[in-house]
Amino acid sequence: MAELLVATNDLADFFDASSPAVLVGPAFFAAFRKWESGWRVFAARLDESGDFRVTQDLDRALSPHVDPALWTRAPSFPAHILALLDSAPLALDAFASHLPPPVITVATAEDALARFAALLTGEISANAVALTQARAALSELRRENETLHGVMACALQALGGGPMGAARLVFASGVAAEGGPVHAAPEGRALARQTLSLPLQNLTTISLRIAEARCSSQAWLKVRLLGASAGLIHGSWLIEGDALRPGWLGLDLRFVLGDLMETAQIEIETLLPMGDALALSLDPAETEPFLALQSGGAPVPRGLALRVHRGDFGRRTLAPLYWNGSDIGCSAAFDQMPLRLAPRRWSEIGVIEGAVDFVALGGEPPRPVLALTPEQPATIGLSALNFPGCDVLEIGLTLLRNPAQAIRFLAELRADGVDIDPQPWRRLGGSTDLFVFALEIPSMDSGFDLRLTAELVEGAGPALLELTSIAGLRLQNRPRPRLHPPARAGATRPWEEELRARAPAEICSGVLVDHLLRNADDYAHIDLTVYDLNIEEAFYPAIRFKLVKTGASPALEFRRLPDWPGGFDVWPDLTVDAYGSYVRVRPEAEELDRLLAMMSERDGRMMRTLASALPQIVAMALHDPRLADEDSESWAAAAAQFAELAQVRAATLAREV
Repeated sequence: MAELLVATNDLADFFDASSPAVLVGPAFFAAFRKWESGWRVFAARLDESGDFRVTQDLDRALSPHVDPALWTRAPSFPAHILALLDSAPLALDAFASHLPPPVITVATAEDALARFAALLTGEISANAVALTQARAALSELRRENETLHGVMACALQALGGGPMGAARLVFASGVAAEGGPVHAAPEGRALARQTLSLPLQNLTTISLRIAEARCSSQAWLKVRLLGASAGLIHGSWLIEGDALRPGWLGLDLRFVLGDLMETAQIEIETLLPMGDALALSLDPAETEPFLALQSGGAPVPRGLALRVHRGDFGRRTLAPLYWNGSDIGCSAAFDQMPLRLAPRRWSEIGVIEGAVDFVALGGEPPRPVLALTPEQPATIGLSALNFPGCDVLEIGLTLLRNPAQAIRFLAELRADGVDIDPQPWRRLGGSTDLFVFALEIPSMDSGFDLRLTAELVEGAGPALLELTSIAGLRLQNRPRPRLHPPARAGATRPWEEELRARAPAEICSGVLVDHLLRNADDYAHIDLTVYDLNIEEAFYPAIRFKLVKTGASPALEFRRLPDWPGGFDVWPDLTVDAYGSYVRVRPEAEELDRLLAMMSERDGRMMRTLASALPQIVAMALHDPRLADEDSESWAAAAAQFAELAQVRAATLAREV
C-alpha cells in the first residue's frame, strides 16, 4: 500500500502551520529555495515503490537508496500545504485518503513561481478575512461572557434576597431652563450619533431631554447604546410617537454592563411624518467636534443634554420600559472594525498634477495636502490597493484653509486600466469642511488603483484639502459578487467612453423606498433612492428624491442635505422649511424653463434622464411591501404624467432651438 513518507528531520517543519508551504518537484527545488521567505518549500516525488516522499534535503529526495530509519509515515497532508508543483503530471489517486493538495503542472521554474505567487496572494487574503471574522467572534464571545457573568450575579442576588443596587450619576451635561439649543429631527427618517467621553463600563441608565414633542402614533424615536470600536449594540429602546412627552426620558438597561472599556456612543434614529415635530435639548456649552452630535444637517459643536448612570455589576436587574431586544448584539452599521491603510503606504501616494505637500504630526504617517487655486487643480493617486474581505473604501477629506470656499472633487477607482466604479463629482465646503464618503470595492483577485482630483468651484478662492483617512469596511449581511473587469485591447480610451461601452440594458440596478408619507391635506410623497441610473450616455450612481402628489400635477423634490446623493452642481432657487433647503420641480413650461436656465448642463441632463425613467422607477418601487396598501395606479399615473409633460416640454424646446 502506498504511503506518505516525510523525512524524520523535517517532520516538525512539515506539520508547522504557522506559515504556508508548497511541495515542488526536485527540478524546481533550487529555484524555490533561493526565494524562500515567510513560507517553506519541500521537495517531493513518487519513488519506484509508489510511496510519496517529502523532504527539505534535495540529495535525499533524489537518492535511490532509502534508509527506512530516516523516514516517518505521515497520516495525511497538512492543510497549510498550498499545492504540488511539478513539470510532469502526478497521479495521487492512491493518496486520496491523505487529503493531498491540488497538483499543478508547469513547464518551467519561472511558471511555477508565478503560479505559487498567485496561490500565496489568495491565501493571504483568505487569512485576513478569517482573522477579521475571528476578531469579531472573539468580541462577541467576550460580550456573551460578560452577559453570563451578569446573569449569574443577578441570580445569586435574587437567591440571597440582597437589595437592588443603586444607580450612580457619573455624567451630566448642561441644560438650559428654556429656549436653549435643540436638535430638531427632520421630516422622514433620520439618524444622528454622538460619542461620549466615557466607556461602556458598568453603565445602567441613560437619560436625554425632550424639548418639544408633537408626534402622531406613526412617528417613533429609537435610541441605541453601542461601542464605538466594534459597533455592537448593548442597549436599544423604541418609543412610539404618542408616548413622547417634553422632559427627561430615562432609559434603563436590563443588566448593568460589565467591564467593557470600549468608548460609548449614543445613536438617535427618528421617523416623523409631515406635520409632526420632535426636538431634543442640546448642551448649551460647546464641545470638541468628535464629542458633538453628528447628523445629516450642518454640524453643531454641541452634544445632547444627557444624564448617564453607572451601577454595581450583577446587582441591578430590570424589565426596562421601551426595551427593543431585537437589536441587542447586532452591529449598528458594520460587522467589523475598519481595515485601515498601512502606514508605510501613505508615503507611496503619488502626485499626478498640481501642488501637493505631505504633512505629519508626531509619529503619524504623512498625509497629502492639496493646494488648490483657481488656475490649478490637483490630482493624487495610489496604486495596488487591496482590502480583502471589505465591501467599501471609506475616504476622509478635510478642508483646512478657507472652509467657506467650495471645492468639488472626483474619486475614481481603476483595475487593469478600466474604470470599475463610476462616481459623480462631489462638493465640499460652506457649512461642511469635513467629509467622509464610501466607494464600492469590487471583489477581485488583483488590486485596484485610486485617483483623487480636486478643483475649486467657479468663483472660489484658494483652499487646502487634506486626505485624512483611507479604510476598508465590510457591510453587514451583504453578499459580494465577484467582478471580472473587461479585457482591454489596443490603446487606452477615455473613461467616459469606457462607461458608455459597458452601459447595461436595465435603466437602474435598484430602487430603495425610504418612507411613504400621506396626510389629510391631499398631500402624499414617496421618498426614493435610485441606484445606477443608466440611460443612453447618462450614468448616475445614486439619486435621492421625493415623488410628490399634491394639487393638479405631480412634482419631484430634491433636498440639499449631505445624506441625499445626487443633487445639483448648481442649485436653483431654494425653498427653506424647518428641515432644511429644497427645490421642488414641476413639469409646467414656465417653471421648468426657469429652473433649467439656472442649472448646469449636467444638472439639466440628470433631470431629463430622471424624468424619462420615472415610470419604470416607480413601478420598481411599488413592489416594496410597505406600499402594498397604496393605490399603485395613482402613483404610476403621477409618474407617467410627470414624464409625459417633461418630454413634451423637452421636445418643444428642441423645436424652438
